[in-house]
This record gives sequence, structure tokens and C-alpha cells, in this order.
Amino acid sequence: MRHPIGIVLAGVLLLAGCAPQPDLVPSAAARLQNEVLAVSTAAAENRLADALTELDAVRVRLDAARDADLVTQERYLQILTAIAGVRADLETAIAEAERLAAEEAARIAREQAAAAEQQRIAAEAEAQRIAAEAQRAAEEAAANNGGSDDDEDDDKGDDDKGDGNKGNKGRGNGMGPGKG
Repeated sequence: MRHPIGIVLAGVLLLAGCAPQPDLVPSAAARLQNEVLAVSTAAAENRLADALTELDAVRVRLDAARDADLVTQERYLQILTAIAGVRADLETAIAEAERLAAEEAARIAREQAAAAEQQRIAAEAEAQRIAAEAQRAAEEAAANNGGSDDDEDDDKGDDDKGDGNKGNKGRGNGMGPGKG
């Protein structure tokens, strides 16, 4: 594949092929030269699609010059051959640019996927760390209680407040109804 500079050089060759000569009317040659210059400029600026559009304009102008007998058939075929060569170079350059753009997009997508995976792994590790920390805190809390329970429920039945004993303030044995 030729570099865009090669396309510009091919355009310059095409431009040279359009130089006023007896087999090309000078006015037609001038118009073709201007359009070839537009092709070369677009290619030099790496505006390859624009260069193809300008090349199409050169072809239309060349066909019109041939139809108006402003260019000989021999000269027409020479210029047409040069146009075909420049078109092939432009299409190759466009295809290469598209291939490179696709590769770059794929590279970016891979990098984004890798970054997302790293974030997922980091989030999972953080969740595991937090869960382990909560588990340790729960185990420490259980160990600090020493197995004793401060609930008041353990004293049930030990308060000596049953039926008939009225708190047992020295007035009975707590086995039946007490006096007064």
C-alpha cells in the first residue's frame, strides 16, 4: 500500500498527464488540472473519501471533455488509466485506515473489558474483606460475653413470689397460703 504521499505523487503524475498539449484543448486541461489539484490536496490532508469524490469529478470532467472532442481518445485513455491507478491507491488507503480504526476500536474494547474485570475483582475482594471483618467482629463479641448471658430470664422461679407466699417475709415456708 502506498502512503498518502504516494497518492499525492500519483495525483501529480495525473496532473502532468493533463498538461496542455495538442491532444488536449488548453481550457479542458486547465479545468482537469484544478480538479486533480483538489484530489492531491485532499489526499495530502488525509481526507481520502474527499479525494475519491474529487477524483470522481475529474472523471466526469474528462468524460465531458471527450464527449466534446476536447481530448483525443489516446489521451483520454492515458488519463483514465492514471485515474484508475489513483482510485486504487485511495481505496487501498481507505481500507487500511478502516482496518487500523477497527483494530484500535478492538484494542480499546479489550482494555475496557479488562478494566471492568479488574473492578469486578476488586469489588468482590472488598465484599469478602467486609464479610470476613463482620465475621471476626461477631466472633469477638461472642468471645467477650464469655458464654454468660445477662438476660433476666435465668432468674425465673427464684424470686419467691408464688401463690400465697407474699414474698415470704419470714411468714411461712412458701408452701401454702400465708397469714395476713
